[in-house]
Amino acid sequence: MPKISIIIPVYNASKYIKECLDSILKQSFSDFEIICVDDDSQDNSLSVLLSYAVQDNRIKVYKQKHSRQGAARNLGLKEAAGEYIYFVDADDWLDSDALNILYQKARISGADIVLTGTKLYSEQGEYLQRDWCNYEGWSDLKNGIPSKDFFKTMAPVCSRLHKAEFIKKHNLKFVENCFYEDNSWGVLVNMLAEKISFVPNVYCYRQHKNSTTGIKDYKVFDWIKDFKYFCKFLKKYKIKSDKIRNAKLWYLRNFQYYLGELNEKNKKIFYKKICSVLKNMKLTKIDFSEEIENKDGLYKFFCYLKQKDFYNRMCTCFYFLEVPVYCIYKDKHNNRRDDYLFGFIPVYSHYKETK
Repeated sequence: MPKISIIIPVYNASKYIKECLDSILKQSFSDFEIICVDDDSQDNSLSVLLSYAVQDNRIKVYKQKHSRQGAARNLGLKEAAGEYIYFVDADDWLDSDALNILYQKARISGADIVLTGTKLYSEQGEYLQRDWCNYEGWSDLKNGIPSKDFFKTMAPVCSRLHKAEFIKKHNLKFVENCFYEDNSWGVLVNMLAEKISFVPNVYCYRQHKNSTTGIKDYKVFDWIKDFKYFCKFLKKYKIKSDKIRNAKLWYLRNFQYYLGELNEKNKKIFYKKICSVLKNMKLTKIDFSEEIENKDGLYKFFCYLKQKDFYNRMCTCFYFLEVPVYCIYKDKHNNRRDDYLFGFIPVYSHYKETK
């Protein structure tokens, strides 16, 4: 059994995959297997993978119908035999001692996950003088991630070395046929992990216009699909955690960000999709504590969404009943009227464009 199973989803990555594989094969740590899952690439990615597999028997290649990264990672998890699981994207690469640093930390600490920061590079491979996240100097956690650090530890999936036993214990899988598929994975791992360790930045992330994090178009709608998967997972496995609130606030903050980044047409569509899942948020004013960055702005955004959701019901025969009930509810919970015109019309000029 290899110590680490490295899972790489591959889709039209022939431009980068050689650099990615070379960085792994040149590691100072050698007890690993590489599971490459080709997601029906239309370039010569599969040929490159097969040529590498012939040269090194630690490389295993699988092919699937185009189902995106979530399905590719799930197939990789199914085939993985390692004591630990590590995900690498095909357009990124690792520092030469990355696996050794991650494994030694995991072995000594017994951690469910080991978090590392990500060094940010341009599409041409030039270091951008900043890191996506950095855990230099962080102390190990033995009782889970505290609420105050939940947002800070929401790192990309490739920033975590996972104990395979931890993944199996909690039946963790990725949502399939979905962009942003690692969001629900990340919040669930953050909620469920009990022992967490940290190491310096060893993952090299390539930022380019075609990467998922750079997308600001209709693909953002899949944030809603991913959130629904997260809610269904909680219900299916009857998960109880005081961090569910943090996870939902994290989703809400990203809804707010991407809503502001979309063009007018997609903004209206995304707004309606957000309102369709508001009932699953189940957040109250007390949930917007001082632990949350920009809590006032996030709370106003949440109130705005609830207000607009209310407007979708104004055309029903219950309109005249709902208005006074809604106003009483707002008075009771907000204890203020200055954010509202006539008690129920929002005046947040920042969000007028989403009407």
